[in-house]
Amino acid sequence: MTQDKDLKRLVRARMKKTGESYTSARAQITRKPKEKTSIAETRATVSTKDYAKLAGMSNAVIKEKTGCTWDKWVKSLDYYGAERMSHREIAELVSEKYKVPSWWTQTVTVGYERIKGLRARGQRRDGTYEATKSRTFNVPIEKLFDAFEKTQKDDLDAKSTLVRRACEELTVHAMIEEELLYPAAQEALEEDDRPDVEEAYVEHFLVKVLIDKFTKLKAGEPGFDATFKVMSEMVRHHIEEEESDLFPKLRKSGADLGALGKKLIQRKEKLEAKIPKDAGDNTMRLH
Repeated sequence: MTQDKDLKRLVRARMKKTGESYTSARAQITRKPKEKTSIAETRATVSTKDYAKLAGMSNAVIKEKTGCTWDKWVKSLDYYGAERMSHREIAELVSEKYKVPSWWTQTVTVGYERIKGLRARGQRRDGTYEATKSRTFNVPIEKLFDAFEKTQKDDLDAKSTLVRRACEELTVHAMIEEELLYPAAQEALEEDDRPDVEEAYVEHFLVKVLIDKFTKLKAGEPGFDATFKVMSEMVRHHIEEEESDLFPKLRKSGADLGALGKKLIQRKEKLEAKIPKDAGDNTMRLH
């Protein structure tokens, strides 16, 4: 009888929290947990052909930039027991043992963690998700801005590629924020804080005006470099404001940033899948 009372108390508590019926709440509580798959079993079911897909980057690119395919990286890092290491420890191993530059050190580390099932795309090592400004970019946008500034004046191909990548990243970023983040923020924030969201919409509009200019403006033409510089300054200011102001207010509001972050990642991946991996501006294909 004591066990029955305890079960009923748990069921009622879940009903109050979730709004489920008694039958549904009881079924959830009494459901047997699925048996966890061991790391060895998981490894056995993953084909080396799937490594690039799981990591989120092709073997051709990772080999070109680091000298190894994903298959070789997995074998090498497994040898040192990397699946039992923290993210920082894996990154240090990749950097110090294999002399990989910092940018590609993180790429290898995160890719390895995804392959080994230690994290999904957009997920932290502790299994959680969170909406943040940087989370909405596939490539850290400021790295593209910095790379453009360091590019030789006459390297027009590099400039064109960097601008195209930046425009694609910014277009995806704007779409997922306007579809998911900003409506959630308007709902969660107090009335006095909602103008911050309205300002963000305006800033997005101004950036999209500059993105549109690059559909006609070509590298080497007057105004190309200046337009990108102005756009980069606007975006940096936009990021700084949201990271220092909007997101802290959202956290304080009690909004479920974990669920929101997961939705942002899922929508971002769907949009990215529409971008052909060829040359030229592809931002219009997202719409």
